[in-house]
Amino acid sequence: MRRMTLEPAYILHRRPYRDSSLILEILSCSHGRIALVARGARRRKLRAPVLLELFQPLHVSGSGRGELGTLHSAEPRGALNMLSGQMLLNGFYVNELLLRVLHRDDPCGGIFAAYEMLVTGLATLQEAESAVSPAAQRLLRLFEKRLLQELGYGLILAQDAVSAQEITASRVYEYHLGQGPVAVAQRDLSRFPSGTAVRIHGSSLQSLAADELRDRQSLREVKYLMRLLLGALLGDKPLNSRRLFAAAQYQSGG
Repeated sequence: MRRMTLEPAYILHRRPYRDSSLILEILSCSHGRIALVARGARRRKLRAPVLLELFQPLHVSGSGRGELGTLHSAEPRGALNMLSGQMLLNGFYVNELLLRVLHRDDPCGGIFAAYEMLVTGLATLQEAESAVSPAAQRLLRLFEKRLLQELGYGLILAQDAVSAQEITASRVYEYHLGQGPVAVAQRDLSRFPSGTAVRIHGSSLQSLAADELRDRQSLREVKYLMRLLLGALLGDKPLNSRRLFAAAQYQSGG
């Protein structure tokens, strides 16, 4: 990145820098993930600090060479997204996920569009739904699907990876890392899959392929499928946001 002007963007993370500045990790529409220094941002008493919050649609201008540029301005772009409680934790999870899997200065317009749809959807559900509602979980799973696709790890959902036969709703499959879904023979249903595979019904694969995920079985099974696939990208280091979410669920008795 050399210079950008009024670039659609979101802040994924912010941390103090020197005495009065912030380092912002930004997801931008045209430049992908970038890091900008907001000089003096922690000194300001007026409106500017409010703009530098997570999940808010912004237009940002900045410049720089190398991995760390300078923020020149940030302006609101549309309505504010007000996330709190469990919905906020959902947002933290997605932001941390993007910080772990995206390289800097790698354009990712498809991921940006999917992120904007997700954050807007979570804000819409904020008042009416809980974070573990089917609607919120559906948004997360579809975002993860799009993310994997944009990163070059698109899922195989239409056919058996071995036989090439179409996925059958009533059959049970094992989705293997690096291979895809393979039908499980009736005699093998009692054994557990290996650590590089998860068990999933054909109906759940079809539901994911159609971006539906309207029932609890498909949501549950696709959740474990996404954990398997994303885990291969994340490695052994767990996501902090998952621990926060688990703790919040425990405290709430969920």
